[in-house]
Amino acid sequence: MIIIVRLILLANVVFAANETDLEVSESGLKVQSNKPPKTCEGELGCFPVNDLFADPVVRPISQTPSHRDQVKTRILLYTQENNNIKQPYQVFAWNLPNYQLSPFNPLLPSKFVIPGYLDGRLTAAWTVEMVAAFLQFTNYNIFLIEWRNITPYGVAVSDTRVVGSEIANYINFLISHAKVRPESFHLIGHSLGAHIAAYAGQNVPNLGRITGLDPARPNFQNLMRDAVLTSDDANFVDVIHSDFNPINAVGFTDSIGHVDFYLNGASPQPGCFLQDRLFRGFVDGLRLGPVPLVTQTVRYNTLCSHQRSHELFLESIIFREHGCQFVALKCRDYEAFANAECSCDDEPNACAVLGLNADRYFQHEFKELARESGRWFLRTASKRPYCLYQYQIVIQLGYHKLPFLKGKMHLKIHYFLNGKVGLIELRISPPKALLTSALRMPYVVTLENSLGDIHHISFAWYSEQFEYMYARHYFRIPLKYIKISPITAMQPAGSLPVTKYFCHNLTPIKSLKFITLKASHSCLNSEAI
Repeated sequence: MIIIVRLILLANVVFAANETDLEVSESGLKVQSNKPPKTCEGELGCFPVNDLFADPVVRPISQTPSHRDQVKTRILLYTQENNNIKQPYQVFAWNLPNYQLSPFNPLLPSKFVIPGYLDGRLTAAWTVEMVAAFLQFTNYNIFLIEWRNITPYGVAVSDTRVVGSEIANYINFLISHAKVRPESFHLIGHSLGAHIAAYAGQNVPNLGRITGLDPARPNFQNLMRDAVLTSDDANFVDVIHSDFNPINAVGFTDSIGHVDFYLNGASPQPGCFLQDRLFRGFVDGLRLGPVPLVTQTVRYNTLCSHQRSHELFLESIIFREHGCQFVALKCRDYEAFANAECSCDDEPNACAVLGLNADRYFQHEFKELARESGRWFLRTASKRPYCLYQYQIVIQLGYHKLPFLKGKMHLKIHYFLNGKVGLIELRISPPKALLTSALRMPYVVTLENSLGDIHHISFAWYSEQFEYMYARHYFRIPLKYIKISPITAMQPAGSLPVTKYFCHNLTPIKSLKFITLKASHSCLNSEAI
């Protein structure tokens, strides 16, 4: 079933015939026009099928969008005044009585939640959950977009342009009549909804922000910039990639925003294996009602990784001011991230926070960012809560003369958190088979709880030579230091450095013998590290 659905989405198959413009000749016969086919919708403008939206490989069959009365775009407004999720206020562009009676507050920022393919309120619970979270934990104007997205995929792809123009039309109306600034608008779109946000942003100069939640890849990747979400479409564009396996991904694999977050290396995401999908979809469906019971089970079994992007963004709303943060580290690739080759100190904004507050954690104006600034990586859990505390741990050996030494490391980290003593044990295998002289062993470790204030470390190593013989007790290695750095985007002003070194005097340590290390920077003066 999974393979069938992915093939439908990834193959450039369109189930609707391509529309062709016809003209009437002098003889009265209808003949094919040489003009590109297009749909025109009054104040929304025209939507031609030109080279921007057609490609022999990416989108070999391209069609004109449906008429706006067929697309059926609805803009639903929620505020603290009308916070009943079942009774939104429907708004209309350029309708002054409708605006004057609406609960819209021009003094507050506005968030637009834009669903993608098959993401309606009845077929996908996440849109309702996100609106409810905004209403419970924030104070914004919340707009939920509804549109006819339960159609053949090719039809939905072409209709995204109409939906984007409807959103832009309404935002421009608010800018004109409510005197609000375009920077106050933030569009959050999942899958096809990310590209809808792009089309809206292209028609609203100086739009504040667009968040792309795993932008749809089929029929989009490798098209021209104006046909897909890019960093050109708003002052700040952040993108969460959750289904980016280069072979069969549903989401975009390329970096397209100012900041692109990549979760866990590649899909499938943790918790998206078969047994997890069956259980999670069924449980969520039971919780949400009879229709979601079917749709959620189907969605989790086909698009689990694709959905993870909006689940993480939802969690960032709920825990935005406290607790764990989704901190990502800028690296050339996931392997470099996993090997602790990158640091938050490498450059400004080397660490970024995924989610609602992503725009708060940059040290300069967004317009100064490069078009596609790079890739930020992070690890997450397999189920809610998804956020994990991430630490870089570096074990630095000293010089020795044992050329064939093999072994594993054992750390016991003793810490204080909220007035309580904690202990966590880590067993680490070196990335290389041999414990060579002066070996540097970097790791990224993820934990469900913070390490708080680390008091001391107990360290031991286990020789793998003569594993079942007493002789292995005689192998020794010199330890220089252990370095522990939390991956965190921003520290409070005036706070103490968070990276801690636990130095040793390089005296060779016997296998199977624990030693105690306390925080110290004494080893930093001996040589560069």
